[in-house]
Amino acid sequence: MEIYDSHEEEEACKNMSENLKKLHDFFRSKTKDEIDAFFLNIVVKAQEINERITPLLEKLKLKTISDEEIIILRETRQEVINTLKQFDDLALLLTYSVTVQAEGIMFHIKELAEKGNLKAKETYDKLYPSYLEHLRESISGPEAEN
Repeated sequence: MEIYDSHEEEEACKNMSENLKKLHDFFRSKTKDEIDAFFLNIVVKAQEINERITPLLEKLKLKTISDEEIIILRETRQEVINTLKQFDDLALLLTYSVTVQAEGIMFHIKELAEKGNLKAKETYDKLYPSYLEHLRESISGPEAEN
């Protein structure tokens, strides 16, 4: 049983786990063209939101915006917030996925090096300092260096 500091933390962990599974399933079942289309769709959606909101923002500056347009602006604002959250979630998931893959590669190279593979030892020795630096940053965050 896992212990969480709060209900929000528990929900966030569950959501992250579910999203990671969805992301894994999504990428595993798609071709490169399908993945490209997925990201293109996100870009197109962002452009559509921008096209809707730009004229309203101009009208807002001129103080000629109607009540209906204010409602559209509020709804679009919420869409932008939701889309940004999806981008943040996706970035976290992709970062996590890349980190897991990198760790797998490092452990595999280390295992080969320990078994006497000289090329693997050379590669491991070359990569290990960068890998260690990445681990330190992921634990303390990049702002800790300043």
